[in-house]
Amino acid sequence: MSLLCVASANIMAQSIPSDSKWYDGWNNYVASNWDGGKILMQVIAEGEKLEFVLVPVEGEKDCFILEKSPDANAELSYPEGLVVKRARGGSLDVLCLYDGNDQLVGIMSKILMPARVISALNMNTRLNGTYKVDSTGDSVVINDGVGLFNGKKVYFKMETFNDLATGVLRIDTGSRLEGSWEFVPTLSGFKVYPGRFDQYSMFQRAGDPYILVESDPAAGRFEFASKILLDNACLRRYKKSTLRIMRNEILARHGYVFEDEDLKEYFGKQPWYKPAKSNDGIELSFVERLNVELIKNAESDPEHDTYVSED
Repeated sequence: MSLLCVASANIMAQSIPSDSKWYDGWNNYVASNWDGGKILMQVIAEGEKLEFVLVPVEGEKDCFILEKSPDANAELSYPEGLVVKRARGGSLDVLCLYDGNDQLVGIMSKILMPARVISALNMNTRLNGTYKVDSTGDSVVINDGVGLFNGKKVYFKMETFNDLATGVLRIDTGSRLEGSWEFVPTLSGFKVYPGRFDQYSMFQRAGDPYILVESDPAAGRFEFASKILLDNACLRRYKKSTLRIMRNEILARHGYVFEDEDLKEYFGKQPWYKPAKSNDGIELSFVERLNVELIKNAESDPEHDTYVSED
């Protein structure tokens, strides 16, 4: 099994508790004990019933095979046959989902709060930073829903759809910033599109974007990837070329010495990057290891960039 859930995590002896809740970036699943020690994972989303069954693997602790539930009216939210292992690192308690090639294809984290809260908190963490508007030079600071625009305080309201943060922020200031803005992540910062919601609660862009460029070189563009657990929902917001830099920034924060010339050049320009003498002994945290493997999976998907709406 993957290095992530064997070498770097403590596989726990207890089974998945009944009534525990697990979040995969899209939904909150509720676990319940079922026939023969199996675990039923269920979620009701927009009238659609999603569920699957985790069948324990004999002789292995907290190891399961994902199977379709017998309910003909339920949709299967993950492919049958995935291997699922429960693991813990720090404050995280997760279910790691692996395909037949031992590739981490998904993560479900045990949670104690609604999906909309987690989604908004994670979105805020990815937005936080100090930026310049490329075309005007205006300064923008974002910090957990509170911002500064040229030194003036503004408040952002995170818009959600089906309990997920959409990347659209509502600003009510009485100034020229008032309105709804879609923040689309890029390698250098964000494209920020003005727009409005239509009758179906879908955001419609209504003009050319402003370009926000990260202006705090000491922080690094993807510092958050070493702090919070990512998921497939948020990774779909980034192009594969950007994900490659994000994944390698996690390594670079530990002084990883790169062989690829483009990575040498990119990270060599970052003031925070201090290359080690060698890569021997470099250790990533539990969340960093999970994120690296999950990003790798997104990069390997030939259809990934079709989900991204940067342009």
